[in-house]
Amino acid sequence: MVTVTYQGKRYAFEGKVDGFKILRELGLREEEVLLVKDGKLLPLDQPLQRGEVKVIPVVSGG
Repeated sequence: MVTVTYQGKRYAFEGKVDGFKILRELGLREEEVLLVKDGKLLPLDQPLQRGEVKVIPVVSGG
């Protein structure tokens, strides 16, 4: 199981999961957030089977 933390809430994902699926399920776009696992940036196409992922919002100004 993969546990995802985003804005103080926890979500559980079973089965085959990657960053794209996490974003899709949470209704986020890849430009809006970073995914971090074990203190490292997580590539969106990396398959996951277990662990904890933190979703960090990215603020852009212009």
